[in-house]
Amino acid sequence: MLQSFERCDLMRIIVGIDVSKQTSQVAITADHEVRAQFKITNDLIGFTELKSKINQYAGQTEIVFEATGVYSHRLRTFLVNNGYSFSQLNPLSAKKEMDRLRPNKNDVNDALNLADSQYVLSRPITLEQDEVYKELMRENRYYQQCVADLVKLKNQLHKALQDTFPEIEQIFSHTDGTQYWKMVELFPHATIALKYSFPELSNMIQRNGSYHMSEKRANQVGRKLFELASRSYPAVPVESHMVYQVQALCRKLSQNHDEQVKVIEGMIKQAQELPEFNILMSIPGFGEKTTVGLLGELGNLRRFKTANKIN
Repeated sequence: MLQSFERCDLMRIIVGIDVSKQTSQVAITADHEVRAQFKITNDLIGFTELKSKINQYAGQTEIVFEATGVYSHRLRTFLVNNGYSFSQLNPLSAKKEMDRLRPNKNDVNDALNLADSQYVLSRPITLEQDEVYKELMRENRYYQQCVADLVKLKNQLHKALQDTFPEIEQIFSHTDGTQYWKMVELFPHATIALKYSFPELSNMIQRNGSYHMSEKRANQVGRKLFELASRSYPAVPVESHMVYQVQALCRKLSQNHDEQVKVIEGMIKQAQELPEFNILMSIPGFGEKTTVGLLGELGNLRRFKTANKIN
């Protein structure tokens, strides 16, 4: 038994893992010899089984898997928490490598192909970043999703206003920002604006603290709003559900904007502690939002050996 254990210690143990949504296919090889092939669930039970199988082999173990979006996050966290070194492959790079080696590709063989290719390619170990960089990436992805949602909501609002009060889009120089959305929420239909004289409209606008307008500016906006409503010809009555939709979209847009501000402020607070923050801020044209967005996408630049690696 002792001789067998010592022989195993000298072997090169490579674990290939093909990650899918709920399960992962695992292949364990030792000096090109297949020792085990099995499937695990991507949860505590499956990862515990994986750990038990890997720990049967002594010596340094190489683990290889391909990043599969959000589905590989839990596996990576498990490996990091348990002190395993691993090579996480970029999907595009992995495809090019596997095409060059021309393996027999199918669901059963994918994990084994990853393990076999490691003997030839000896991929470097993936360096784990500090948690602050990973958190910045998560927040930046959320921020980008908020931006995409904002564009959709603005398009929906423009479309809805064509039935209720399209002229209100001319009230300011741009149809963007909380001031405009609050105005539309207050007057989503031309008929609502026409219930008041333009002095009354001016008072309503000035009383609403969201606008931060002087009396003179409020009078100008009130007069313009009254004129726009006077010549409008809505496609739906003021009782229409479209009026509710316009107001709901305005509230969502304001909430989305506030969420973006909150996320960026949080990212700036975290990033200011990083040594590269001030360096990036010194680049002409770089503001805080650009800097934290770049840090969120690129992470710790010190893990790249060359500029080509960053590219």
